[in-house]
Amino acid sequence: MRFCPFEPWHMQEVTPQSAQAPYMKWMSPDIAEAAAAHYAFTAIDDRGRIVGCGGIAPADQYLVAWAVFSQLIEAHRFAITRAVRQSLDLHRTCPVVAHIHPEHGKAARFAEALDFRFLEARADLHPSGALLHVYVREGV
Repeated sequence: MRFCPFEPWHMQEVTPQSAQAPYMKWMSPDIAEAAAAHYAFTAIDDRGRIVGCGGIAPADQYLVAWAVFSQLIEAHRFAITRAVRQSLDLHRTCPVVAHIHPEHGKAARFAEALDFRFLEARADLHPSGALLHVYVREGV
């Protein structure tokens, strides 16, 4: 597995895990361009397949963590977790939030393993109007 800087075209190449697939239609080329302008990386397996993309972007007085993972994440979960933890540790001076669909239990457990805690549920964060759970990882 290797990690490289996120490029906007990576978003079109990742095949999202089933829990994220319905929301990929909102990951437009413009969103991918905006994500690439901030801290973001892509994980690629030994066969050249994109395991996932993720990053951290500024929003108001906090940072937002985002990620899109393929089904390949299971085989690479330890390397991904280590890389994401190191990335978050680089951004410890400010709170980081993550928005997680309530039915995506694996994402919630992943966030909690990375020291995020549940903050609130909101339906005004996504263009679909979907209820999302907001998790926060406090800054130091």
